[in-house]
Amino acid sequence: MKRTLAFLPLILLLMAAPVNAQSKKAVASFATDVHDFGKIKEADGPVTYQFEFTNTGGEPLIISNVASSCGCTTPNYPKSPVLPGTKNSITVSYNPAGRPGRFEKTITIYTNGDPDIYVLKITGEVIPKQPSLEDIYPNNIEGLRLRSMQIAFNTIEPGKKATQTVEVVNSTDAPMKVDFIEVPPFMTVKIDPSNIPPKGKAQVTITYDAAARNDWGFVYDRFGIVINDKKLPGRLAVTANIQEDFSKLTEEQKMLQQTVRQLAKEKVEPRAAEIDASGEYPWDMFELLRDNDLLALCFPEELDGAGADLLTVCIAIEELAKVCTNTSLILGVCKLGSQPIMLAGNDQQLKKYIPPLARGEKQCAF
Repeated sequence: MKRTLAFLPLILLLMAAPVNAQSKKAVASFATDVHDFGKIKEADGPVTYQFEFTNTGGEPLIISNVASSCGCTTPNYPKSPVLPGTKNSITVSYNPAGRPGRFEKTITIYTNGDPDIYVLKITGEVIPKQPSLEDIYPNNIEGLRLRSMQIAFNTIEPGKKATQTVEVVNSTDAPMKVDFIEVPPFMTVKIDPSNIPPKGKAQVTITYDAAARNDWGFVYDRFGIVINDKKLPGRLAVTANIQEDFSKLTEEQKMLQQTVRQLAKEKVEPRAAEIDASGEYPWDMFELLRDNDLLALCFPEELDGAGADLLTVCIAIEELAKVCTNTSLILGVCKLGSQPIMLAGNDQQLKKYIPPLARGEKQCAF
């Protein structure tokens, strides 16, 4: 019993050692870890706050890194060790430019202390500034200010016309005469008034004729502008996406779509993997398309075809391609391979070659 009591002080000393060692680590004690800027004006620029702290630990505090949750928030922190018992601060700046409304940002601090990570937070509300003329019309051509240097028509159906109107401003103190050059033949560009008074506005109206453009997909064009008799070629861009409105299918097209979809699901899809693996021409798929009169879609009725338009043929190809690309190409090649004859063949050639293709008695290559 006496021997046990003799070792008791040593045991207590050993138990206390980790506790004492732990208490010696650096500790950043912040006066506050949240700051609310309240309402701030965007026009006044960045705001700053200092988060003060004291190293209440037993070792020097080393801040290895400070990261913010947004590029709009810039922290500045001490790069040298903060000795025990001394005070320091982390300065946080917030830039409200282009960020109206409420905000909440965090600043994460990485240290050698206990804890090793601290998180600070700033909040507030940005009151937006009144936009200037330069903010509203950021593009400047010889004093004529525009919202954009590009007129985007987005989607236009083939054969249709589309019109856009854009506002421009004469930012100078003198009258400005405006006209346009290099306008493509499928566009018309008008401005009203063409003589813009000082600080006055005008409306530019652009009409785009997709039929005259005679193209498909995304198209890009430019035209120039003349300001007070000074020619400025190619300054303005016009873009458009010319494509069919595939959402407006006829009842016949919808019925065909469902029929081909079901046929593809039941007959084509079970063969798709085997066709890919074998690398052999799928004669049974050709016969399937022939027997269901899908090959006839590619040709006019007077040549034993079904008289379908190009969109209808594409609908059938698309439904086949969803389950088997190889089978869809049979129909695609039937359409493409016969085009030279359809476009340039004489009556005798059309009557000789097209009906057997429509009936699936012959095949064409492309």
